[in-house]
Amino acid sequence: MKLTKRINRYILWVLLAVSCFNPQALAEAQSDTFGLQPLKDSRAYEQYVKRGDADLSKLIYLIDRFEEGKFQILYDKLYYNPRIAATFARWFLKRRYKEQKPKEWVMQWCNASIFTGSLVWVKLPDGKFRLSRKVLFDELKALEEMNE
Repeated sequence: MKLTKRINRYILWVLLAVSCFNPQALAEAQSDTFGLQPLKDSRAYEQYVKRGDADLSKLIYLIDRFEEGKFQILYDKLYYNPRIAATFARWFLKRRYKEQKPKEWVMQWCNASIFTGSLVWVKLPDGKFRLSRKVLFDELKALEEMNE
């Protein structure tokens, strides 16, 4: 068991080292973690390129990107699959978007429950949890680096 942990830790360090030299490597590592296609090959990115680089387009990209993921969203002590969350997110975005920057929108609406204020978490396939805002900020960063 200890050998497996060492190997996993080594792989993580290698991925981090490679990502320092190649930002796309970090995006691909995140894709694997969430059970997604690499960013550049995704339908979400293809649609984003067609729509253009507007702030609203970036938010739609985030919804499209994570809709097919193999993880769960923990919101107010209930788990939701990404497809259901994406359907609701599209509806909510359509009604509440007021020309905010993507990071502002994420902090206002995707970070904590609008009902209880409890943080929103992403449960990965391996059982680990990550803050939703961190996941979305990482994906925005990967998208911006892809467009440089």
